[in-house]
Amino acid sequence: MSNIPTCAVRSTVRDSVGGQPVAGATITARLSSYELYEGFVVPRDIITKSDANGEFVLNLFPNELGAAASFYDIKIISPTGKSLRTIATVPHQATVDLADISDVPPYDGKINVTMQQLDSARGAVEVLAEGAAESSAAALVAAGIAGDKAELSDQRALAAAADRAAAEIARAGAEVARDGALIAAGNYPNELEGRLASADGQAYKVQVTNQQNQKGGKMPQQEQQGSQQHQKAGQQNQQQGDQQNQKGKQPDQQRHPDSKQQR
Repeated sequence: MSNIPTCAVRSTVRDSVGGQPVAGATITARLSSYELYEGFVVPRDIITKSDANGEFVLNLFPNELGAAASFYDIKIISPTGKSLRTIATVPHQATVDLADISDVPPYDGKINVTMQQLDSARGAVEVLAEGAAESSAAALVAAGIAGDKAELSDQRALAAAADRAAAEIARAGAEVARDGALIAAGNYPNELEGRLASADGQAYKVQVTNQQNQKGGKMPQQEQQGSQQHQKAGQQNQQQGDQQNQKGKQPDQQRHPDSKQQR
């Protein structure tokens, strides 16, 4: 940029109603076409803001030195959104007021630049612009792919959790059904439930766990003792009943040993 000459275009932004200076207004200047100066491509866009007094300066390439009969499209936007637009053709001098160059016809080309050189400059700028656009598009695609992968991973995790929950519910339901079927067949989960559900002396079964099956189908020692005690108590009750019945059937001779002698 230091090898390209510029002209300081000055002006002041004022309110259209009261004429007061407007601070913080945005001023943009865009070159109407590509320009080349001594092998350098002239920047197309220049942006600045107005100061506290509403004043601003745009350092613009002199259209008088250009080869493409170019001009500048200048747009002013106030902080409140009001806008003003004008066309300016910049002369080859140190400074100029914007009002003096607005709506001035473009200059004829003054620099000995061939159309081939100008087209080459345009092509180089377009290639750079396309490369920047492709890089932005690639970054957006990469971000989209990463987002899709994260979403798919979350969906798979949720599906796996749902499958585990369904399997757990099915397992619990199967255990309940198994216990119900065993109880209906007189086979109880443990010795205490069997004793409570069975009458005295009535036989019952206790469920066998997987560990008991692996050990040969043996019942735990505590359950074996409980079952044996229950059977022994039933046998004792039966014996006591038989003894009482035998006592009730003893001959009169045994109950009255002296009755025969009296006769």
